[in-house]
Amino acid sequence: MAIPAITGKESFWGTVQPKENQVSLINKSPTLQGDLNDYAKAYAAGQAKAFAIGADDASYFHGSDPRIVLGKNFVDMNDNDWVAGLSHELGHFENHQADKAMAEQYGTAIRDPGAYDTRAMIGLRSEGEALYNNWKVEHEILDNTAKGGEPGTRIGIYGDWPDHTLEQMFQYSHKANVAAGQSDEQDRNIMVDRAAALNALQQPSEDPTKSYYDFYGGANKRVVAPGLGTPTAVQLTDPNGDGKITSMTETYASGMQGTQNYGPDGKLTSANVKDGDGNVQTRTEYARQNDGAYSATTYDGQDVTTEKDDFDKDGAEVAHTYGKKGAETTQAYDSSGAPKGEAAASASSSALDAPDAALPKWPQTAQVNDGAQAPDAGIEEQSFAENNTDPDAG
Repeated sequence: MAIPAITGKESFWGTVQPKENQVSLINKSPTLQGDLNDYAKAYAAGQAKAFAIGADDASYFHGSDPRIVLGKNFVDMNDNDWVAGLSHELGHFENHQADKAMAEQYGTAIRDPGAYDTRAMIGLRSEGEALYNNWKVEHEILDNTAKGGEPGTRIGIYGDWPDHTLEQMFQYSHKANVAAGQSDEQDRNIMVDRAAALNALQQPSEDPTKSYYDFYGGANKRVVAPGLGTPTAVQLTDPNGDGKITSMTETYASGMQGTQNYGPDGKLTSANVKDGDGNVQTRTEYARQNDGAYSATTYDGQDVTTEKDDFDKDGAEVAHTYGKKGAETTQAYDSSGAPKGEAAASASSSALDAPDAALPKWPQTAQVNDGAQAPDAGIEEQSFAENNTDPDAG
């Protein structure tokens, strides 16, 4: 059955007014036609709101109040970039339910030592899906506009400027995957993972002061030693090409590396930070109970316990921080990460023996703003799946 053509007059367009050539390009891509027809159905069912032009240049898909908002720069954008950007945001829309499921599967308590990096990974993979959608649309348009031996129209990967790194990755990765006999699904997942890793270092249009990695991290603490900064490279490991991430590794300018390992259920099993010579500087081991409660115990490079975080099934925590000579400070937190009452020091603690503070020693990272343009990774773990907002690259 043929996919209904897009006219540009559909009611879901809202304040967005596609031009004639933009509509023509849309109808050269079955994937983009299908995305827009899916959006039309969601709009008719009251499950999505009409498109809108935003007040600034930030473009995003807001998941908890389903809507695509295109930046005000889209009004005067050239047709190729316009269609590329649209295909990116529709990629977020099409993968919204899968992203919610991944957030629920891999999600952590808000003060988990691995929360920052895990949330970054979840958000990055949603970006990889959107970038893949853009690439797929691009190549359909390229093929379907070629005539008489002349090349077709290449819309490009939105935000892939100036060196077209993503375009080159997609091209060579797809060729290698086909040659290796990978299935279509494996081919897709491999490219999504690689796009996610490359995109980690780019800046989202909503907040160009951050990398995508830090934009999506948005947690209260992170399992890396102080002062490492933003990763210079990220790698997602998906050994079967089935979209199930088993680990993520971040490399920093100093040569330090952080790694998070995930079990078959998507939950963290361990994490570590190593120096440039491969020596473990800190590691965290997880122990889980059947009811969803779990603990995370952190050790330094000499295998001395520095912290133990006990979480109940709802994410509330009792944090035990250990100082010199075994001194211990205990602090309770609710599921939002807010302290409950005062910290309690062990009887043997003194000004010399006690840890520097009851709070964790990891650097604190400001939470990203909640609301209409919050990032995919969300603020509160419990609401993450519902508040799945995805800014584009640019």
